[in-house]
Amino acid sequence: MILGAAKSAIASKGNVFADQYQRWLNEGRSPWIARRNLARSLATVMWGMWKSGSVFDPSLVGKPISVGKKLTKAY
Repeated sequence: MILGAAKSAIASKGNVFADQYQRWLNEGRSPWIARRNLARSLATVMWGMWKSGSVFDPSLVGKPISVGKKLTKAY
């Protein structure tokens, strides 16, 4: 299911997840690895939103988790 969501995000273009996927491709990762990483990123975002009760903030996608920060900054 999450790999299907990653494929949909890649295909829709113009979103932070598609941009993240393209960045990984530009860094030399294979499409399979980049898609797997994107699926993990999507799962992390959803988990963080669920745990914190926050709304989606595209500016946080792809950012490292900072020690001591609230979970709302984890995705």
